[in-house]
This record gives sequence, structure tokens and C-alpha cells, in this order.
Amino acid sequence: MPPVFTMEQRDALKVKLLEIGTELIASSGIKKMSISKVTAKAGIAKGTFYNFFESKERFVIEIIHYGKEEIYRCINKLVEENGYLDKQGFQTLLNKFSLSGKNNVLSIFSKEDMLWLRENCKEEYILDSMKEDVIMKQLFAHVKGLNPHINFHVIANVMKNISLLNEHKLEMHQDALDETQQLIVQAMLDYMFREEIR
Repeated sequence: MPPVFTMEQRDALKVKLLEIGTELIASSGIKKMSISKVTAKAGIAKGTFYNFFESKERFVIEIIHYGKEEIYRCINKLVEENGYLDKQGFQTLLNKFSLSGKNNVLSIFSKEDMLWLRENCKEEYILDSMKEDVIMKQLFAHVKGLNPHINFHVIANVMKNISLLNEHKLEMHQDALDETQQLIVQAMLDYMFREEIR
């Protein structure tokens, strides 16, 4: 008979599985990450794993969602501490979840991983522009000193460009990758906090 977990134990085990999955993807990629490896590392049976995630595809999507939730937790913490996000807080947030940072789940995906996502998680992988607009407006509602004439779609496109940079990072000059990202981030911050857009 499989073990019975309390809700707290279930939540803790689910987080543990997501973190193990993230580690395994980082070290060997999505294709080579097997459920057997995840369960062995977690010390649970495969059947227990499938009580949490119906498939490998669902597991990978949950890993991405977990990484995004970490960004929201960080935003909420910064807002709670200061009452708002200013240019410096936004910079801190971007640095924490930079392409080279371990806090950005997308930084662990190789080009092959991105292709796997597109092939196996089509509907989940497609960006929802309406949802994106809502998230951007919620985020920027907490930003102090933001240019009142800002176009949120410009910021969304810059963020997508950073993701594309990550997706193609193996084709980039590795010695200049961090500096390139910092240049893009600084240009975005200058745009966001500029007093007037010409």
C-alpha cells in the first residue's frame, strides 16, 4: 500500500520533486531527465510520482510554473518590504532572475530543451497575450517612478528577446553573454524610468 501523506508532506514532496527535476534538467537536459532518476533521487516509488504529475510533460510544465512563481514571490517580498518597486528594486529583480542566474528556470533550458517543449507541450508552451497583459499591468502597478507613457508591449518584447537570447545562448559569444544581457536590461530600465519618451 502506498504511503499516506499529510497535506504539508504532500506540498513539501511536490516542491522537492520540482527542485530535483530542475537540477536534473540543468545537468542533463529534458530528454535525458527520466522519471526513474527523479524518483530515485527523491527516494519514492514511480507510482507516488504519478500521484503528483500525470506525465513527464506535465512535470516539466510544473517546473516552469514553479520557477515563475518564485519570481512572483520575490516581487511580493520586495513590495512588502518597501511598499513598491523602484528602479533599483526592479534591477535587483532582473539580476536575481538573469539568464545566468540559477533562479531563472529558463536559464537551464538548452536549444534542444526548447524544441522538446514546443513539440511535447504545444498548448502550454504558447504564450497567452491577454494573460501577459494582465500580468504586466499587475506588476507595473507596484512600480514607483515608472514612465507614464510606457508601452507595456515594448517591455514584454524586450523580455522575450532576453528569453530568445537564452534559447540561442550556445550560438552566442559566451564570454560576452552576461554583458550583452546587462546592456539589454539597462536599455529597458532607461526606457521604463525615463521621464519623457520622445
